[in-house]
Amino acid sequence: KIIVNKRNEKSLVEKLIDNFEILTSTPEEEVENLSGGNRQKVLCGRVGSTKAVVLLLDEPTKGIDIAAKASVLKIIKEKFSLTAGVIITSPGIDDLLAICDRILVLFEGKITGEFKRTDFDELKIFRAIQGL
Repeated sequence: KIIVNKRNEKSLVEKLIDNFEILTSTPEEEVENLSGGNRQKVLCGRVGSTKAVVLLLDEPTKGIDIAAKASVLKIIKEKFSLTAGVIITSPGIDDLLAICDRILVLFEGKITGEFKRTDFDELKIFRAIQGL
């Protein structure tokens, strides 16, 4: 049986709402009642509270609006990357160019390109994505 300390739980929830800028009318509000972007921020809060040393994020901005997308990318870059190694997948390169230090491109199971931030070149990345 797991016993939850309500005081610690409330403190953690309030801290996550503040740190991840989650817009909610009350800390007790059900996650399913939040907007898509705020749901994603709740997920970021859950992930961030695990204190993992490596995070695997599969398309973390999929299906959210532009403002929420910018906020989630900021969380990944400014919060997650300070305490963990972050591996992120994305079908496009905009998110990757915004926050990554290095981009590896896979095509048919093989690495077709490796780019460091100082060498980011959209054309070369697109060519690697196509397997060229």
